[in-house]
Amino acid sequence: MEEEKIRETIDFIRFTIDFQKVKRDIYAAGEDRMENDAEHSFQLAMACWFFNATEKLGLNEEKILKYALIHDLVEVYAGDTPAFTQDKNLSNSKQERENHAAELISKKFGHFKQLSGFIDAYIIKDDRESVFVYCFDKLLPIINIWLDDNRTWNEGRGSLPEALAYARSKIKDIEPFNLFIDALEKIILQSEKEKSWDSIFDG
Repeated sequence: MEEEKIRETIDFIRFTIDFQKVKRDIYAAGEDRMENDAEHSFQLAMACWFFNATEKLGLNEEKILKYALIHDLVEVYAGDTPAFTQDKNLSNSKQERENHAAELISKKFGHFKQLSGFIDAYIIKDDRESVFVYCFDKLLPIINIWLDDNRTWNEGRGSLPEALAYARSKIKDIEPFNLFIDALEKIILQSEKEKSWDSIFDG
């Protein structure tokens, strides 16, 4: 095998390490650190695969997995933009920064056409699989924060009502996620109510 091909592979692996260094604005569940983009993307890929298979949605699994794995890759250069950031410059420049980052990735890995192809397709979102991953990406943080006893929200980075409203504004009438989010809200609120009652009786 040519030495140049090995160097290209090493360079790409270095890029994935940089991806692991991108910190998100929510805690890694049960840990005293913030979640990173690599673990978020892996979890999203697994969750999307599970939901597509168990609900028999019939979406292309290869596309789903690839979209989930690359959906935040632009953040290696663009950085993460938290949903509830107070920095208007950051939120307003998100699309421009991410488009520029996509161009940089395309140039850096011009020999990996599939990568830039999937990144471009995810930005456009003109197939069912990319929309599916996009929608699940809006719900996954809500579930993770709730499973982590609301720690991120308790520290002032958004709240359950804000997170649900934000997700609904992005998902709108897209099935099955408009139904998923209603059911998720019901489950969370019922769980919080039960916890509240438990604390009263424990006291």
